[in-house]
Amino acid sequence: GNYTWNGTINSDYSNTGNWSPSGTPGANDTITINSGKPNLELDQDRTVNRLIQYGSTIDLDTNELHVTQRASFNSGDVIGESLKLRGTYAYFQETDFNCTLDVIVGQIKFSGGTFDQNGSFEQNGSASGWGDGGCVFNADVTIKNSGTAYLRMGEDSGDTFNGKVYLMSSGGYAIQMAFGDTSYFNDTIYINSNANGGVYFCN
Repeated sequence: GNYTWNGTINSDYSNTGNWSPSGTPGANDTITINSGKPNLELDQDRTVNRLIQYGSTIDLDTNELHVTQRASFNSGDVIGESLKLRGTYAYFQETDFNCTLDVIVGQIKFSGGTFDQNGSFEQNGSASGWGDGGCVFNADVTIKNSGTAYLRMGEDSGDTFNGKVYLMSSGGYAIQMAFGDTSYFNDTIYINSNANGGVYFCN
């Protein structure tokens, strides 16, 4: 099913009246959060198939939100404990994240957003992640390419890394950092490349 968050009654994820159509989204469902809505607050660990966020705030509290297939973050905020993304793709565009991120998906696009807590991101598929850039990482971040396609960051504008950066290449295609504009690394960069892909700076 496809559920859209309205927050008509309160901020509780489990309240069926907060969703359109009425119901509580489950592990096989898609949820969409649009701008201008009340906070969506998780009451417990939750799993959905797909997540699309265009604004507003997802409050994880002390819980984990697990997206099993596709996640697209276009604006808004995600705060709280933990966000776990798996499956086909994860697109990061203009959302602010004040939560930990655990991401292993086929394709990743870093095209904006702020990441205030530690994050681990692995691309393991066959579709290239052409990231436009403009991301700000305020904590330590691990970026890994184990797939058979490029993982590119900073194609149009640079990224800023204020914590430690761990770059790991174990696939046949490269991680490409600061591809088209100046990126800033304000702490240590650790590089581990054990495959033909390698790690490139300033392509």
